[in-house]
Amino acid sequence: MKTPDADASFEVIAGDPMSRVVIHVPHSSTVIPAWVRDHILLTDQELVRELAFMTDARTDEIACAAADNATVRPWIFLNRRSRLVVDPERFPDPADEPMAAPEIGMGAVYTRTAHGGILRDDDAAHHEALLDRYFRPYATALTQLVEERLAALGQVTIIDLHSYPLVALPYEQLHHPDAARPECCIGVDPTHTPPALKDAASAAFATLGEVGVNEPFAGTYVPLAFYIEGDTRVTSVMVELRRDTYLEAENGMPMVTGMLTTLIDTVDAQP
Repeated sequence: MKTPDADASFEVIAGDPMSRVVIHVPHSSTVIPAWVRDHILLTDQELVRELAFMTDARTDEIACAAADNATVRPWIFLNRRSRLVVDPERFPDPADEPMAAPEIGMGAVYTRTAHGGILRDDDAAHHEALLDRYFRPYATALTQLVEERLAALGQVTIIDLHSYPLVALPYEQLHHPDAARPECCIGVDPTHTPPALKDAASAAFATLGEVGVNEPFAGTYVPLAFYIEGDTRVTSVMVELRRDTYLEAENGMPMVTGMLTTLIDTVDAQP
């Protein structure tokens, strides 16, 4: 599969045909196309600050380095647009998405900032244009990749890679005010995360520090078609790394890269 054009919102980096692992990296980019920037109400300085808060910094580098080191190279699906353009992990219908609540304003198209300010007007026509241009093609392409891996191997495991800051941002406190912030959070789904996958992820990152499960963030990404059907051939686990563990710690990047490589190898070695 190839990225369809220069303004596509995603990139697929091919893995080994025998790998059932897809690493999904949805929030690492800071790229905002000019026509989208025109609708964002922040000054340039404010936007730089917002991107620093909201971007899962260097998670794309971690994914690519881990893939390079894996025994069997996994597939990688990268979001090449900032989550301030669209967030591909939200439900597109606001009625289905808790983060779309007016006081949070972070559905598939964000209307509020991390600190509750106005990011963009609640413009239905612009929102629909963003969904058409970026959200829906992204979702279709990721679904297609999973379908191709299923056709080849009969099973797929998604590793949904994220990061979060040491101190909770105001929007997080609205959603889960008392959540712990361990060095690593493993997100699981009751249907799509079997115990062996949860345990493998927890073990891979155990030496990073405390590993929480579904705290401060819960769940993991599964393409909607497989999620609705409860298709257990598609398994998924979210890995959330606290940013100070790899951005500030000595040798932090190689350390977490090695841990992700361990998880990839463990998954691909399972029968």
